[in-house]
Amino acid sequence: MTRYVTTAALVLLTIAALTCATAGSVFAQPPGGGMMSDLMYLERSWTAVCFQLQCSSEQLNALLAPFDEALRTRDAAVQAAIEAQDMEAVTTALSACREVVDAALQEHLTDEQWTKYQELMAYQPLGAGPDRR
Repeated sequence: MTRYVTTAALVLLTIAALTCATAGSVFAQPPGGGMMSDLMYLERSWTAVCFQLQCSSEQLNALLAPFDEALRTRDAAVQAAIEAQDMEAVTTALSACREVVDAALQEHLTDEQWTKYQELMAYQPLGAGPDRR
């Protein structure tokens, strides 16, 4: 029974994530916009790095390992937290992922790229954000 509940929770989180990602812009939720925004932070960051910041090959190669580590660590921690039905642990795992990604980006991006990245991650089109209903 617990396996079905865990599977159902993961399916619902995935559906919600895909709904947010496909509802207009990939950047529809700003950082701090809730758990769904935090859940998609890694993916939104990688999209910015690959397609919007004009990163060099060297920068992309340098960022592969930290992003891979953050993805694996985040997914394992979220899975364990869901299995334990501990939503606070999910929030902690997502926050830790964000810290790892931001540290790697600050190390490898230029000041100009970092500024543009922050603008991209803060982008909030009309009707998006925590108060949209």
